[in-house]
Amino acid sequence: MFINFTDFMESNSCFVFLTCYRFVIENKDGFFTKAQRSRMVHEVLSRAAFDDEKGKMKFGINKLVKSGTYSAAYPLHDGRFHSEHSILTRGKSNDRHLLYEVWAKPGAWYKYQPLDQIRNYFGEKIGIYFAWLGFYTMMLIPAAIIGVIAFLYGLGTFMDDIARKPSDQSLKHKLEEERKIQSQKYENNHVS
Repeated sequence: MFINFTDFMESNSCFVFLTCYRFVIENKDGFFTKAQRSRMVHEVLSRAAFDDEKGKMKFGINKLVKSGTYSAAYPLHDGRFHSEHSILTRGKSNDRHLLYEVWAKPGAWYKYQPLDQIRNYFGEKIGIYFAWLGFYTMMLIPAAIIGVIAFLYGLGTFMDDIARKPSDQSLKHKLEEERKIQSQKYENNHVS
């Protein structure tokens, strides 16, 4: 028993129409994130086949880097990280520019990290890494403050310890007295 395709399409056209729109990509530039694109390019390059000098088939960009065909392989970024205008005047020119202006600029060291933009640009693993790094750094601040206080207290009391230290002459005198007392005790214990 064979099903006629045109009959099937006519009877199920409503279903086909309602489900086909899910698979149509309207925004080709924004369908994948930049991190997903970079990961896909890396996968294609790591599976690419090539011949070596002996005629054997090898795979991957890592083998090409190790053999010296390429000196290095790095993912590309979208556009320049800085521009002639500020982000406040004309807006961002790309996501890399936005990250530089609000996060990676040397003057932005005290600001919170834009974790959502980092995750969108670099991917989930890098985003979680920077979230952990920010949390860890914030938790080290109280320990650093206590350490600085202890260091300053040590510096402040350092001169007091030197002033209380006995002179060498008085120390020698005390040691001689201690030896005399110990020798007298020894003689008294062994003589009797």
